Amino acid sequence: MHQLAAACLLLLLATQAASQTVDPPLARLLRNSWLFYEGQQSGELPTWNQLLYAKPGGWKKAAHLEDGKDIGANLAGGYYDAGDYLKCAHPLAWGTANLALSLLEFRDAVTASGTWDIGLRNIKYGLDWLMKAHVRASGVPGDNVFVGQVRCGHRIVQTLKMPCRLH
Repeated sequence: MHQLAAACLLLLLATQAASQTVDPPLARLLRNSWLFYEGQQSGELPTWNQLLYAKPGGWKKAAHLEDGKDIGANLAGGYYDAGDYLKCAHPLAWGTANLALSLLEFRDAVTASGTWDIGLRNIKYGLDWLMKAHVRASGVPGDNVFVGQVRCGHRIVQTLKMPCRLH
C-alpha cells in the first residue's frame, strides 16, 4: 500500500515539476496526500500529525505503545502497512526512500505547494522507526539484530489455506 501511495505522490509531483507555481487544487491534493501517511502512523503521535483526535476532523490517538516489549525493545512508532496493524520494515524502507527521492527530485513543486516541511517530517518519522528496528548493532555481522515485522496479536494474519480447486 505504501508503494502505491508513493507512486501516486511521485506522479502528482511530476505533473507540477516544470513550473515554479503549483495549481491551487493540485497543491491541496498534494497536501492532502500526506494525510495517508499520517493516518498510518503508530505509537505516540507527533503534535504535527494533522489527524490527531484533538484537532478539527481528527480521529487518531496514540496506539501500540508497547510494540517490541516482548523482545526487550521499544518498537512503538513507525507506520502500519496496508491499513492493518502490521508494521513491515522492508516496504517501509522502500516507500520512505521513494518519498525522499521524490522530494529531492521535485523540490521546486513541493516547495511551491507548501508541503516540503510536511514531507520531511513524515519521512523522518519512518526513518526514526527503521533505526529503532535495528535493535542491536555490532561490528560482528552475526551479532546484529533487525526486526523485519511487528504485528498486533495472532489474529491479524489468518492461517493460510489451500485455494479451492476448480473442476
